[in-house]
Amino acid sequence: MENFFSSLVFVAIVLFFAYIFYIGLSFMVFGLLSPNWPTVTGRVLEAKIRTGRTNGGSGKKVYCPKVRYQYRANGMPRTGSRVSFGKYGTQWNSTANRDLVNERLDQYQPGEELTVYYCPQLPFVSVLDPGFSWVSVFLAVWGGGMVYGFLS
Repeated sequence: MENFFSSLVFVAIVLFFAYIFYIGLSFMVFGLLSPNWPTVTGRVLEAKIRTGRTNGGSGKKVYCPKVRYQYRANGMPRTGSRVSFGKYGTQWNSTANRDLVNERLDQYQPGEELTVYYCPQLPFVSVLDPGFSWVSVFLAVWGGGMVYGFLS
């Protein structure tokens, strides 16, 4: 029974780091491709600051924007929430600098129109600030390296 539990924990850890690798790799690919995606006009539904804490809730306060927007792609109404693929001060890269998040949110006022980039093959994948981020490389290398290390 103890051996089974150890194996289960091992598999869970490997799957966690495989997921981190997947997120980093997909952010790299989408980030590199997104500046060339088609664009449509969308509308901001919600823009606010989301607050959290580092170290599982016991560390310093961090902030990131929470933006929801609607757009039409391939004739279908869609809702998105991705500001960027991992750029600093976005939903996947929180910061202790609340002013930076406020600056970013100033661009997204509820009810305003904005440009939405969407993936033509996967029109539910959209972004407001297209482009590559080094955070995606870090996630892919860290996640992939940990999986490789555990399985070696």
